[in-house]
Amino acid sequence: MKRQHLTWIKRSTAALGALTIAVWGTLFALTGAPSASADAASTSSQLLNLSDHATALPSGPVIVEAMAPWCEYCATTAKWLDVSDARWAHAHHLPFVLVDVSAFGGVGKAAQAPTLASIATTAYDGSRTPLSTNAAIASNMRRFQATYHLTMPVEFWSHGQVPASWDITSIPTFLYLNAQHRVVGTLSGYHTAAQFRAWASQIAKDKTQ
Repeated sequence: MKRQHLTWIKRSTAALGALTIAVWGTLFALTGAPSASADAASTSSQLLNLSDHATALPSGPVIVEAMAPWCEYCATTAKWLDVSDARWAHAHHLPFVLVDVSAFGGVGKAAQAPTLASIATTAYDGSRTPLSTNAAIASNMRRFQATYHLTMPVEFWSHGQVPASWDITSIPTFLYLNAQHRVVGTLSGYHTAAQFRAWASQIAKDKTQ
Protein backbone atom coordinates (compact mmCIF):
# COMPACT_ATOMS: atom_id res chain seq x y z
CA MET A 1 0.00 0.00 0.00
CA LYS A 2 1.23 3.47 -0.86
CA ARG A 3 2.18 5.39 2.31
CA GLN A 4 1.05 8.83 1.23
CA HIS A 5 -1.05 11.74 2.34
CA LEU A 6 -2.64 14.82 0.85
CA THR A 7 -2.65 17.85 3.11
CA TRP A 8 -1.97 21.47 2.42
CA ILE A 9 -0.81 23.56 5.35
CA LYS A 10 0.52 27.10 5.30
CA ARG A 11 1.73 28.32 8.66
CA SER A 12 3.78 31.34 9.73
CA THR A 13 5.87 31.24 12.87
CA ALA A 14 6.69 34.69 14.17
CA ALA A 15 9.97 33.73 15.82
CA LEU A 16 11.48 32.32 12.63
CA GLY A 17 9.20 33.70 9.95
CA ALA A 18 8.76 30.06 8.89
CA LEU A 19 6.67 29.04 5.92
CA THR A 20 5.47 25.44 5.90
CA ILE A 21 3.71 23.71 3.05
CA ALA A 22 2.87 20.00 3.27
CA VAL A 23 2.03 18.04 0.10
CA TRP A 24 2.10 14.45 -1.16
CA GLY A 25 4.93 12.44 0.37
CA THR A 26 5.87 9.36 2.36
CA LEU A 27 5.02 9.49 6.05
CA PHE A 28 8.25 9.09 7.96
CA ALA A 29 8.75 7.95 11.57
CA LEU A 30 12.09 8.77 13.15
CA THR A 31 13.47 6.31 15.68
CA GLY A 32 16.05 7.19 18.27
CA ALA A 33 16.39 10.79 17.14
CA PRO A 34 18.11 13.00 19.73
CA SER A 35 16.09 15.56 21.61
CA ALA A 36 16.44 19.22 20.70
CA SER A 37 18.25 19.93 23.97
CA ALA A 38 20.80 17.23 23.17
CA ASP A 39 21.53 18.27 19.59
CA ALA A 40 24.58 20.39 20.36
CA ALA A 41 26.21 17.83 22.61
CA SER A 42 25.19 14.67 20.79
CA THR A 43 27.80 12.89 18.71
CA SER A 44 25.22 10.52 17.21
CA SER A 45 23.78 13.37 15.15
CA GLN A 46 26.80 13.76 12.87
CA LEU A 47 26.66 14.74 9.22
CA LEU A 48 28.81 12.53 6.99
CA ASN A 49 29.78 12.56 3.33
CA LEU A 50 29.58 9.53 1.05
CA SER A 51 33.16 8.59 1.93
CA ASP A 52 31.87 8.13 5.51
CA HIS A 53 33.84 11.13 6.77
CA ALA A 54 32.56 13.98 8.94
CA THR A 55 31.41 16.98 6.97
CA ALA A 56 29.29 20.10 7.40
CA LEU A 57 26.70 22.03 5.46
CA PRO A 58 27.96 25.02 3.46
CA SER A 59 28.22 28.25 5.43
CA GLY A 60 25.45 30.79 5.13
CA PRO A 61 21.87 30.14 4.00
CA VAL A 62 21.32 26.74 2.36
CA ILE A 63 18.48 24.59 1.04
CA VAL A 64 18.56 20.98 2.21
CA GLU A 65 16.49 18.15 0.78
CA ALA A 66 15.91 15.66 3.60
CA MET A 67 15.19 12.36 1.88
CA ALA A 68 15.67 8.60 1.91
CA PRO A 69 17.05 6.61 -1.03
CA TRP A 70 14.39 3.87 -0.70
CA CYS A 71 11.49 6.35 -0.99
CA GLU A 72 9.54 6.37 -4.27
CA TYR A 73 8.74 10.08 -3.91
CA CYS A 74 12.41 10.90 -3.27
CA ALA A 75 13.45 8.81 -6.27
CA THR A 76 10.93 10.59 -8.49
CA THR A 77 12.09 13.96 -7.18
CA ALA A 78 15.70 12.96 -7.89
CA LYS A 79 14.91 11.88 -11.44
CA TRP A 80 12.70 14.75 -12.50
CA LEU A 81 13.20 17.77 -10.20
CA ASP A 82 16.47 17.87 -8.26
CA VAL A 83 18.61 19.16 -11.13
CA SER A 84 16.26 22.03 -11.91
CA ASP A 85 15.75 22.81 -8.20
CA ALA A 86 19.50 22.88 -7.60
CA ARG A 87 20.11 25.02 -10.69
CA TRP A 88 17.51 27.55 -9.54
CA ALA A 89 18.95 27.62 -6.00
CA HIS A 90 22.49 28.17 -7.22
CA ALA A 91 21.32 30.98 -9.52
CA HIS A 92 20.00 32.66 -6.36
CA HIS A 93 23.25 32.06 -4.43
CA LEU A 94 21.81 29.25 -2.32
CA PRO A 95 23.71 25.96 -1.97
CA PHE A 96 21.49 22.91 -2.48
CA VAL A 97 22.34 19.69 -0.61
CA LEU A 98 20.66 16.26 -0.48
CA VAL A 99 20.78 14.64 2.98
CA ASP A 100 19.75 11.05 3.67
CA VAL A 101 17.79 10.93 6.93
CA SER A 102 17.11 7.19 7.06
CA ALA A 103 19.16 4.16 8.15
CA PHE A 104 17.31 1.87 5.73
CA GLY A 105 18.67 0.64 2.43
CA GLY A 106 17.31 0.09 -1.03
CA VAL A 107 16.87 2.43 -3.98
CA GLY A 108 13.37 3.56 -4.83
CA LYS A 109 11.97 3.26 -8.34
CA ALA A 110 11.17 6.66 -9.83
CA ALA A 111 7.93 7.31 -11.66
CA GLN A 112 7.98 7.26 -15.44
CA ALA A 113 6.64 10.82 -15.52
CA PRO A 114 6.83 13.72 -13.03
CA THR A 115 3.18 13.50 -11.97
CA LEU A 116 1.34 12.17 -8.93
CA ALA A 117 -0.68 9.86 -11.19
CA SER A 118 2.53 8.36 -12.54
CA ILE A 119 3.93 7.90 -9.03
CA ALA A 120 0.77 6.02 -8.05
CA THR A 121 1.07 3.58 -10.96
CA THR A 122 4.77 3.28 -11.88
CA ALA A 123 6.89 4.14 -8.81
CA TYR A 124 7.62 2.01 -5.77
CA ASP A 125 9.76 1.97 -2.63
CA GLY A 126 13.05 0.11 -2.42
CA SER A 127 13.68 -2.80 -0.07
CA ARG A 128 13.92 -0.71 3.12
CA THR A 129 16.51 -3.11 4.54
CA PRO A 130 17.88 -1.95 7.94
CA LEU A 131 21.52 -0.85 7.64
CA SER A 132 23.65 -1.28 10.75
CA THR A 133 26.74 0.74 9.81
CA ASN A 134 27.44 4.16 8.40
CA ALA A 135 29.58 2.54 5.69
CA ALA A 136 26.53 0.59 4.51
CA ILE A 137 24.38 3.74 4.50
CA ALA A 138 27.05 5.57 2.49
CA SER A 139 27.30 2.70 0.01
CA ASN A 140 23.54 2.59 -0.51
CA MET A 141 23.43 6.35 -0.97
CA ARG A 142 26.17 6.12 -3.59
CA ARG A 143 23.95 3.64 -5.46
CA PHE A 144 21.11 6.15 -5.33
CA GLN A 145 23.42 8.95 -6.51
CA ALA A 146 24.64 6.86 -9.46
CA THR A 147 21.15 5.63 -10.38
CA TYR A 148 19.78 9.15 -10.72
CA HIS A 149 22.97 10.85 -11.95
CA LEU A 150 23.06 13.41 -9.14
CA THR A 151 25.80 16.03 -9.22
CA MET A 152 24.86 18.17 -6.21
CA PRO A 153 26.42 17.44 -2.77
CA VAL A 154 24.93 14.29 -1.18
CA GLU A 155 25.38 13.57 2.54
CA PHE A 156 23.73 11.59 5.36
CA TRP A 157 23.15 11.65 9.11
CA SER A 158 25.11 8.98 10.95
CA HIS A 159 22.90 5.98 11.81
CA GLY A 160 19.89 7.98 10.58
CA GLN A 161 19.99 10.20 13.68
CA VAL A 162 18.39 13.44 12.49
CA PRO A 163 18.45 16.60 14.67
CA ALA A 164 15.06 17.03 16.30
CA SER A 165 15.07 20.69 15.25
CA TRP A 166 14.60 19.56 11.64
CA ASP A 167 11.19 18.09 12.63
CA ILE A 168 10.98 15.66 9.69
CA THR A 169 7.56 13.96 9.49
CA SER A 170 7.40 13.15 5.76
CA ILE A 171 9.89 12.70 2.96
CA PRO A 172 11.09 14.35 0.94
CA THR A 173 11.12 17.53 3.02
CA PHE A 174 12.97 20.62 1.84
CA LEU A 175 14.45 22.85 4.55
CA TYR A 176 15.42 26.47 4.04
CA LEU A 177 18.16 27.15 6.61
CA ASN A 178 19.27 30.68 7.44
CA ALA A 179 22.86 31.84 7.97
CA GLN A 180 22.80 30.29 11.47
CA HIS A 181 21.43 27.05 9.96
CA ARG A 182 18.11 27.40 11.73
CA VAL A 183 15.06 26.19 9.84
CA VAL A 184 13.08 29.16 8.52
CA GLY A 185 10.87 27.28 6.07
CA THR A 186 9.90 23.80 4.94
CA LEU A 187 8.37 22.29 1.80
CA SER A 188 7.22 18.77 2.61
CA GLY A 189 6.43 16.09 0.06
CA TYR A 190 6.48 15.81 -3.70
CA HIS A 191 6.25 19.16 -5.51
CA THR A 192 6.51 20.76 -8.91
CA ALA A 193 9.39 23.00 -9.97
CA ALA A 194 6.99 25.97 -9.82
CA GLN A 195 6.00 25.13 -6.23
CA PHE A 196 9.63 24.86 -5.17
CA ARG A 197 10.52 28.24 -6.70
CA ALA A 198 7.46 29.98 -5.25
CA TRP A 199 8.26 28.56 -1.79
CA ALA A 200 11.94 29.55 -1.81
CA SER A 201 11.23 32.96 -3.36
CA GLN A 202 8.62 33.78 -0.70
CA ILE A 203 11.01 32.91 2.13
CA ALA A 204 13.81 34.96 0.54
CA LYS A 205 11.38 37.87 0.19
CA ASP A 206 10.22 37.57 3.79
CA LYS A 207 13.84 37.53 5.02
CA THR A 208 14.55 40.87 3.32
CA GLN A 209 11.54 42.68 4.79
